[in-house]
Order: sequence, then C-alpha cells, then structure tokens
Amino acid sequence: DGKVKKSSCEKYVLKFNDGLDWAIFIIDETGVFSCQSTFGDYTYVWSSFGESFKEFLIKLKPNYLYRKLCKKTKFSSEKYIESCKKQILKDRRGGYFNKEEAHEFWDFLENTLERFDSPDYTLAQIDNDSSVGRLIPDLYESEYNPNEHMEYENDSVAFVEELYPMFVNILKEE
Repeated sequence: DGKVKKSSCEKYVLKFNDGLDWAIFIIDETGVFSCQSTFGDYTYVWSSFGESFKEFLIKLKPNYLYRKLCKKTKFSSEKYIESCKKQILKDRRGGYFNKEEAHEFWDFLENTLERFDSPDYTLAQIDNDSSVGRLIPDLYESEYNPNEHMEYENDSVAFVEELYPMFVNILKEE
C-alpha cells in the first residue's frame, strides 16, 4: 500500500567546549535534516531546496532557521509589562483610560503582576484583579494579550546562533 524510498545519509558528530557539548547532524540528499545535541533536538524536511541540499543549508539565515526548527515557548513577562506600559500611554492619550484608571493599571503592572513564565497565568492574574480586569473588557483579543510575548528558549538561540554556524563551517570546508 505504501511506498518506500531508500536514501543514504551523512552523519556529522561535533564535540566542542572541551567535550562538554556535542551535536550529531544527519542529512540526506532528499532534504532531511536532523540534529540531536546538548542544545536540543531539531528536525525538518525540505522538499524544495534546489540542486544541492548542502548549498541550501549553508545559505539559511537565522530568522528562517528559527521559524522552521524552533518554537517560541518561553514567555517574557518583562517584555509584556513594557508593552502594556506603552499601550497604557497610547490608550490614555486616546481617551480609553482616564488618569486614575491608567495609574491603577500601571501600578498593577509594577507592583502586583508577578513575573511568571506563563501567558495563561498572566491573563488569569489580570482577569482576577477586579479593578484591572474591568479596564480591559476583551483581554484575549486586545493589545494586552501576553501570548504575543513569547520568545525562543535559550537552547534554541544557542543552536541557531552558535551551533548551526559551526555545522555550516564544516559543510563549507567539504
């Protein structure tokens, strides 16, 4: 019923930082990319990459790698709070908040909102605060939505910014 296609893979084993860190890259001519490493596991299959898969991999830019290989899973409460403060100023100028309401929300952000790594918890904190919750009636659809303030994990950043360039240098040397 199913079709089977067999291909040959190339395996690259890297050890670095005095052997404390490692990575195993596996690629093949069909567009399969896999990396298991101390910075996590990353896999993707490209179906259109031109004539040479290695040349394609050499030319990939960091932003593209992030989109294809990494997920934003780390919530930045600090960035969210700063974004909210900017939005409060904008909404205050636009007449959405009066002076007292703007101060109330600002004080909540600085003194009450705890720094947690979960956007759902942050939304719950705002929803549960009766005074602030009433200021933002449609929180989940508004500019104050913390789900927009997700970041890449530190391991993903290290993979894209440090480890992947090491791999590219090896491909360039071949």
